[in-house]
Amino acid sequence: MSDIPSADTPDPTPPDSEETTSTPAQPVGGRRRAIMFVVVFLVTTFVLLTAFQFMSRTVWMQHYLFTVAGHTAAMLNLVTEATYLEFRDEAELPEGQQAQIRAEIAAWQEGREPPSLPLHERNEGPPLTRWEWFQHRTLREVHDTEQEEAIVASLVSSPRPEAFDNPDQHIAFLTERANIIEASINRPVPGGGTRERADQAAVRHYRSAATQLRAITAQPFELNQESFEQLLAIDEDLEAAWQAQLAYTQRRLGYLEEFIANSGPLVHVVWSGGTQGAIEDAQLALARVTTNPDLSHADRQQRSGDLLIRIRELEETLSSQRRENAPVEVIEGRRFRFTVIPECGAIETMAIYIAAILGFPALMWKRLAGIVLGIPLLYAVNIFRLSCLGLIGAWFDTAVFDFAHHYVWQAIYLVFVVVVWLLWMELFVRRGEKSSPQDA
Repeated sequence: MSDIPSADTPDPTPPDSEETTSTPAQPVGGRRRAIMFVVVFLVTTFVLLTAFQFMSRTVWMQHYLFTVAGHTAAMLNLVTEATYLEFRDEAELPEGQQAQIRAEIAAWQEGREPPSLPLHERNEGPPLTRWEWFQHRTLREVHDTEQEEAIVASLVSSPRPEAFDNPDQHIAFLTERANIIEASINRPVPGGGTRERADQAAVRHYRSAATQLRAITAQPFELNQESFEQLLAIDEDLEAAWQAQLAYTQRRLGYLEEFIANSGPLVHVVWSGGTQGAIEDAQLALARVTTNPDLSHADRQQRSGDLLIRIRELEETLSSQRRENAPVEVIEGRRFRFTVIPECGAIETMAIYIAAILGFPALMWKRLAGIVLGIPLLYAVNIFRLSCLGLIGAWFDTAVFDFAHHYVWQAIYLVFVVVVWLLWMELFVRRGEKSSPQDA
């Protein structure tokens, strides 16, 4: 039996104030850390994307895009008949112009007009590299754009006045205006000489006005009804030429500005060359043979003859295929060419990933580890993305390529970014939390 406790025995049950259990407190500063993450993320993203915009036309960006394009071409070359960057073979480049092209690159980089080297000096130096050819093409586009801007400015600054005080003043103005229009039509080109870039109506009206202007200035001017009508006719022709050439130059300037905004290294994808590709390969082989200094005259003649026979046979086959309406894939093969522009480098998405890493509250070494390990992984995924798009472009039409480019792979790449960030969180930030002892 057990003893019955007396009334004076204290109750072993703790008082009510001690029975209540307190709920776990929220992490101190949790809300503040969330706000700091958002602020740091937004500020870092803004700074990185702004820097990206400022660097989009720099040499550093060109190097990066060229590297991206080179890695993409190398990956595609593993599964295609041929994939090459900028040009397939040195025989496709201008023959004997490497020194002149290098001089133009140096001059354009320094902001001056390129010199015209003597003919015997233009072929000096080693063959051009793909990087040099890409540099020359890009700088030439910038130079052409600046040239068009200057021509537009000169044309705009010479509008047609309403009246003249005397015939001499009128003739002087017509002569000056004709010179401005002529300069807008005949453009100087690197290496010397000029090239006609003009609207045909502008050329026709300018030539008519120039012929009459030379005739009227070849002898002392006498003002009469005939000479007055001749001045008016010259004025009308120059006005028509001015308007047509200004419209043409403005259109060309807009095209060049859009082209520069979307310019970058060119990746040529050849899944299958077709008959046309076989002809091009034979022609390239012929060009290599004819310019190979190591071959003797007899060997060069023999190989050139064999290649010429091969080219004629392929051309006959091509003609037969066209008569029989053979599929395009048989004649031209499956080819695609795309440009690696700054947006193709995935720098904006990598910037968002870096901002998310830096904004999250973690030790600095963990943040650095996330950047050092995550960026190369995202770069590799981007190369795989561009390679897949190259294959899609070779196999399907433009509509399918655009949909895959702008929608499918954009979404897939964003998913990869989130996955890499979550992996960093799991492997570095939260590592060991599950195995740490819990408070009783």
